[in-house]
Amino acid sequence: MAPVGCVRFASWLTCLLAVLQLNSCYGQAPYSVRLVNGTSPGEGRVEVLYKGQWNTICDDFWNLEEAQVVCRQLGYGTDFVVARGSAYYGEGSGPIRQAQCSGLESNLGSCSLTSGDSECSHSEDAGVNCEETYSVRLVDGQSPSEGRVEILYNGQWNTICDDYWSLEEAQVVCRQLGYDTDNATPKNLAYYGQGSGPILLAECSGFENTLNSCALYKLDYVCSHSMDAGVRCELGISNVRLVNGPSPSEGRVEIWYNGQWNTICDDFGNLEEAQVVCRQLGYDTDNVTPMSSAYYGQGSGPIQGARCYGWEDTLESCTLTSVDSTCGHYQDGGVKCEETYSVRLVNGPSPSEGRVEILYNGQWNTICDDYWHLEEAQVVCLQLGYATSNVTPKSLAYYGQGSGSILQVQCSGLENTLNSCILSSGDYVCSHSEDAGVKCEAPYSVRLVNGPSPNEGRIEILYNDEWNTICDDYWNLEEAEVVCRQLGYSTDNVVARSSAYYGQGSGPIQQVRCSGWEETLESCTLTSGDSLCRHYEDAGVRCGSDIFTTYDPFQWPTTTTGDEIYNIRLMNGPSPREGRVEMFYNGRWNTICDDSFNLEEAQVVCRQLGYDTDNVTPRGSAYYGEGSGSIRLVQCSGWEYTLGSCSLTSGDSVCRHYEDAGVRCGSDIITAIPWQPTTTSDGIYNVRLMDGQSPREGRVEMFYNGRWNTICDDYWNLEEAQVACRQLGYSTDNVVPRSYAYYGEGSGPIQQVQCYGWEYTLDHCTLSSGDSVCSHSEDAGVECVPTYSTSSRVIGMMSFVGVSLFILTLIAMVAVLYTCRKRQKPTPVTVVL
Repeated sequence: MAPVGCVRFASWLTCLLAVLQLNSCYGQAPYSVRLVNGTSPGEGRVEVLYKGQWNTICDDFWNLEEAQVVCRQLGYGTDFVVARGSAYYGEGSGPIRQAQCSGLESNLGSCSLTSGDSECSHSEDAGVNCEETYSVRLVDGQSPSEGRVEILYNGQWNTICDDYWSLEEAQVVCRQLGYDTDNATPKNLAYYGQGSGPILLAECSGFENTLNSCALYKLDYVCSHSMDAGVRCELGISNVRLVNGPSPSEGRVEIWYNGQWNTICDDFGNLEEAQVVCRQLGYDTDNVTPMSSAYYGQGSGPIQGARCYGWEDTLESCTLTSVDSTCGHYQDGGVKCEETYSVRLVNGPSPSEGRVEILYNGQWNTICDDYWHLEEAQVVCLQLGYATSNVTPKSLAYYGQGSGSILQVQCSGLENTLNSCILSSGDYVCSHSEDAGVKCEAPYSVRLVNGPSPNEGRIEILYNDEWNTICDDYWNLEEAEVVCRQLGYSTDNVVARSSAYYGQGSGPIQQVRCSGWEETLESCTLTSGDSLCRHYEDAGVRCGSDIFTTYDPFQWPTTTTGDEIYNIRLMNGPSPREGRVEMFYNGRWNTICDDSFNLEEAQVVCRQLGYDTDNVTPRGSAYYGEGSGSIRLVQCSGWEYTLGSCSLTSGDSVCRHYEDAGVRCGSDIITAIPWQPTTTSDGIYNVRLMDGQSPREGRVEMFYNGRWNTICDDYWNLEEAQVACRQLGYSTDNVVPRSYAYYGEGSGPIQQVQCYGWEYTLDHCTLSSGDSVCSHSEDAGVECVPTYSTSSRVIGMMSFVGVSLFILTLIAMVAVLYTCRKRQKPTPVTVVL
């Protein structure tokens, strides 16, 4: 029904009752709305909860205005909404409604809703995409990485006006298209020629992943195509390759240019150009050797000439010119880059010790122990990222015999990698009974024990092959931050705990002193505390969690394999549930190679982070950008709860960061009551009501920093209670705030919240910790009013009847008085003349 004033033909009594809000033509509480069968939470078939049943919407009057209202009600923006018809997201079932909106309404309850059962079928079910990613292309450039920017909007290609076209906007376009953003170059004034069609204006901060996330405006009347914007993006590593060489680090140089592979003429192939190629491919540039005269065989296709200074990061940053007419393929240039040989430790009882093996000439080689001394062992440990102060070389196949070729190595001890040592064949002078090994000084393994979540608990450190607790004598914020940093957690909201807050441990006790900047406890001062401390002084910590979860998990999974704790995170994604997968391993963040990263591995990642696994999408080819550091290969069956339970091996020798794996996890947000998407830039905060007599009342709990928090009643008034009910999809008319643990005491952290009353979700209010000023005897609660209920309609009807009788009684009394007055005889008037 329309939410406007009384219609012309309504009686004055009906109008009066409407003004008193007793007539249903004067607005409804918001109908609950959900999107069904879409590929993401922001799209799907529109269904509205009406009279206790989900109804679909007919597409007869389904236009942009109606679609915008649905998206607004669900908390999405309305700038780039796409209305869908003809059961685009599949046919629903049940009753059908027709909706007509102006586009300004806040919810469908404020639009005109009528039955569509007689006019429509489910083949006409309406849908909406609230957050479509608009396709972007580069047109009329010299290569695929440059050109006029065009965006597919409303079914046609639009150009971008150059009014606000600067580096920030150019970087977003390059990022969306998968290119590097370091040297993105914006172009103005139709640099790549004039386009046609509509024109948009874009304003970005530079951090967005797609133009969708920028501010976009229609500007046909302000800009002309003489102002069409363009961009030149920086090509990534995958645009250069080495072909036909005996190893991945050498071969004929080929560059992807103008849609095909081009060779490089050796006329221009000097040391500077060779260094740029090796740098672009991730190799060292100290011992680069340019090769000429088709040393690695003749290629085919176009030929480019390259002029570089030697400091450039990519060949595209050099001067490239076509030399087809002056150069032949017998002059194809090549390069031999300095390869960093991968090293691994095999068959040891821990990752920091084992038989030394080196990847050389495409196969794993063992090391002969003839020249294997402390110097060589230290270089191996240093290359693998371990400390070198307590290195122990092992000989005579201490960790078992290997297989394959054998190398001899001689180092001074100052080298950073075995590459820089003298390597020679040992096949004729050594046997595998002489295979060398090493025991490196591993970073002290640290774990958090007995906490309610993975990011808090009693601190225990593996020292001298035994778990030790930490004494709280010198346990301050600085020491706590180091522990959190070592375990891969945020250090923003760290809380140091003392006095065996998480229970007493057992075994030896250590004392630790840190400055706060250290990466691991190993860099702090550690001394025995056995004679000075007792286990009732065991220290603990609560780290700032970097894992955003959208519901109360079944249980916090332990991310451990043996003594190692593997935290994982998703980086560089547009939302907390997607991004590049990174794993904290051997004291540093590692990326995951996409070689064996399939649905099974992606599901395990999402499960470990607490997300649904139904609609998981694995991503390859550095979909979320390239990471840095070491690379791991992972293989899972798909049923594991953590990556630590899967097969993990080093991928440094077979993978590059342009193969970094990512994942998009299935959202567990349901857009119907009682749960609503409550998203902020910091994460997704769900709210629930606990221990009430019905779903619409109970103790208020908010999912924050990875766990459920209660709300302190200090500032808990009508305004805060209304926001909680609104977030859960209930009416806010007769909300009753409750205090003093009315619904029983909760557990865990306590938040304080202050609202104005108009906010849609609690995370738009002011939130602060209440742990130090509140107790669970002050847990707040609320009783919400249902959006639709039989009782409210009965009360409404009774009110209607009661007021109607009252007004009719007044009318009758007036009529009686009027009649009586008419029947009275007039008093005679005497006139004196």
